[in-house]
Amino acid sequence: MDSPLRLTLLTNLAYFAVVPLSKRPVLAKLRYWQLFRVWCDSMHGMCLGSTPFACGNVIAWMVRNSIGGTQEQRLNALYLRYRKWCHDRRISDYTDEWTKDSLSWSDYICLKSKAAAVKHVARFLLDVVVELPQDSFEAKLVVGVAWGVAEYYRIIMTSGRFLSDATIDALDTALTTAFLSYNALAVQEHAAERFHAWHVVPKFHMNLHLVRDFVRNTRINPRYTYCYKDEDFMRVVKHLAINSHPATLPRRVLERWLMCICVTGWRPLAQLAAEVEKRLTS
Repeated sequence: MDSPLRLTLLTNLAYFAVVPLSKRPVLAKLRYWQLFRVWCDSMHGMCLGSTPFACGNVIAWMVRNSIGGTQEQRLNALYLRYRKWCHDRRISDYTDEWTKDSLSWSDYICLKSKAAAVKHVARFLLDVVVELPQDSFEAKLVVGVAWGVAEYYRIIMTSGRFLSDATIDALDTALTTAFLSYNALAVQEHAAERFHAWHVVPKFHMNLHLVRDFVRNTRINPRYTYCYKDEDFMRVVKHLAINSHPATLPRRVLERWLMCICVTGWRPLAQLAAEVEKRLTS
């Protein structure tokens, strides 16, 4: 819907000022419509669209620039250190074993992971990267990527539903630092005619719009626009459909979903009615 804007370097208002009404997305043709009124899916935009590229390339950079053993052995040692880091903090949402296949080593490097786990990977990588010697400009850029992504998650996970101006500025600074550092590393990689690492994707620019358009205008924390519940709803509907007869599939899925709502909604309602009755009689 909003892909034309997401791939431009224009702000929200500048985009609508220069693009004719006939060439705008369908929803954007509505009167008084503004982009920030559409809640952005920050799970797919950041957790699945940007962070895996950032984390995967930071991991690959550390493996390539460390010594001792083969790259596979160094990668496995780093993963074991990550698992211990998660265990010490009682984190259960961890990724599967890191291998060259899970990092797409021969293609554009990207960490294959569940959305819920990448924020922990980002925090772990920051703890590890800051311990390494930063005697080169490239190393400082890698720290910038790790810090920016980890700081983004720290801010949204420790803030409430609505953000202050200072918090929004900090969020903007974190993403800008991460993506500018990432882009500088991508330029170096391209200049050296190595095209597998630090691959830039349009989601990076979309996430900057997430902060500068949506968050700044609504003050809503991106953590509250995750679509985890929507994804879980699809899982529930899938199981309902599997256990329904093909001839009556639409009707049975709807009936079973309504029964799920009644069962899960009746218990809290009954408890509330009992509490009200108890207070009235006391």
